[in-house]
Amino acid sequence: MEINESANNSKLSLRNEEILVAVSKKIIHRLVVRIVPPTIKLDKNLWWPVLIKLIFLKKTLHEAGEYGDLKSVEELIRENKDSCLEKNEFGFTPLHIAAQSGRIDVVDLILKYCPEAVKEVTAKTMRTCFHVAVNHNQIEVVMHLLRWVVGERPDFLYLLSLKDYKGKTAVQFSTSSKQFQVFISLSILVFLEFVSSIFFFE
Repeated sequence: MEINESANNSKLSLRNEEILVAVSKKIIHRLVVRIVPPTIKLDKNLWWPVLIKLIFLKKTLHEAGEYGDLKSVEELIRENKDSCLEKNEFGFTPLHIAAQSGRIDVVDLILKYCPEAVKEVTAKTMRTCFHVAVNHNQIEVVMHLLRWVVGERPDFLYLLSLKDYKGKTAVQFSTSSKQFQVFISLSILVFLEFVSSIFFFE
């Protein structure tokens, strides 16, 4: 009788541990989901590494940029300018993250220290920061990027003609989302880039 009771207690204890682990995982998952941007689909296998990163590691440029932490953004870029070109586990650079989050100040800092970052495309979808900003309805970011390209780096106008993995340019993205102001601006710049390539080629 005592043996059976002891066995039952062991099973109950084991069951309680399983329940505790399951509940803990659910709590951790909910915590991570709350912290990670809703636009990012988080694979269940990434819960633990993401949580460990959030707790123990230094804030990355991607994270600082997403939340508009300008002080950390500038410090991280000064420490390592190449971090502007690094892609996270989802294939986004810090500029892509800033563009989709509407962080114009962060966009400015990245372009100030590393203008080449604007040429980077997302790893899986092959989208430029223009694609990303348009796709997330960040109109002010799109217009800001356009003004920067025209005023500072007209040699980057060709980026407006780049196609993503579905064969769409940023201009085509703007038409599908009915952002006509962006569509007109992008179309004009694409036309100017085309004209300049004809009359001012080397």
